Amino acid sequence: MAFTQGAPLPNITETTTKSSQAPEYYTNYLSGLSQAGQTAMNRTPQQSVAGYDPLQTMGYSNLPAAATSYQPQLQAAQDTAAQAAQGITPERIQSLMNPYTSNVVDEMARLSQQNVQRNLLPSMKAGFVGTGGLGSQRYAGALGQSMADIQAGLTGQQYGALSKGYSEALKGALDEAQL
Repeated sequence: MAFTQGAPLPNITETTTKSSQAPEYYTNYLSGLSQAGQTAMNRTPQQSVAGYDPLQTMGYSNLPAAATSYQPQLQAAQDTAAQAAQGITPERIQSLMNPYTSNVVDEMARLSQQNVQRNLLPSMKAGFVGTGGLGSQRYAGALGQSMADIQAGLTGQQYGALSKGYSEALKGALDEAQL
């Protein structure tokens, strides 16, 4: 028995070329990416942050006047109440209002703070820890905006409660004086 049956294998010469360079499309992509980064690095912080739009600018400029616009009407109400009461002093009204202020308005602030500490902060922290963003600028921005929104809501509720308390205190003072 012969092991050499058939024709021998052909003589195959294989040529391969290897390149240590990345493909041109990839180097073009990286060059474009680095140009965008270099452009961003050459900008000043003022150029990197969007400015206010006209509506925001108008809103911010009108804020001081809007925040104190209630004062003339409040003063007129106080003057009218003092004139009608003739003898009911603002101090008497304030003394009737003090328990309301401490028991209702101050309690609103305490409960809001408790809610922030027990619910909001742990939830936000957990959400950002889960995404790896704890301590990031986005976390700080979200936390700041949330705190501002909570404070704005609380302030509005407290103003409403104070207004109601003042009305009730004035009514109590008038009833007390039998007017």
